[in-house]
Amino acid sequence: VILYRPPVDAAAREPSGAIRIHSVVAALDGSEFSERILPFAAGIANSLEAELELVQVLPAEGAGRPVTAAASRDLLESSYLHRQAELIQKKYGLRANWDVLHGKPAAAICGHVRGRDDVMLAMTSRARAGLEQAVFGSVASECVRRAGAPLLVYWPVP
Repeated sequence: VILYRPPVDAAAREPSGAIRIHSVVAALDGSEFSERILPFAAGIANSLEAELELVQVLPAEGAGRPVTAAASRDLLESSYLHRQAELIQKKYGLRANWDVLHGKPAAAICGHVRGRDDVMLAMTSRARAGLEQAVFGSVASECVRRAGAPLLVYWPVP
């Protein structure tokens, strides 16, 4: 599903014609679940002749968040994204750039794409609803409200 909620100030701007997407930003969290967006993000990037950019949000220094077993294997915080970029090159023939962000996931991702009129954000969603979303939150739903960019959301059927 592709969603877009234009920023509030977009209505006040003078229309300047069609917007061209130059970058598809795929948000990953280090899990296989989040990586399910990659074939779709790579396909859209190829179709639009856009670059593919991978981002991962890590907690800010001193957040006290436990490190997962997969993350502990990475000696450098960028090694996961670097490895994913290499796999994308081999599998899809597409060069992927990457960037490690810090802070709370939704805020960091939205801040990364906000103000960039030529970007599409791509991510998976667990499609949490009701009480579960209130307790755990939803990065995807927060990005729909705050990113100000088209958003490609994929929620795989279990």
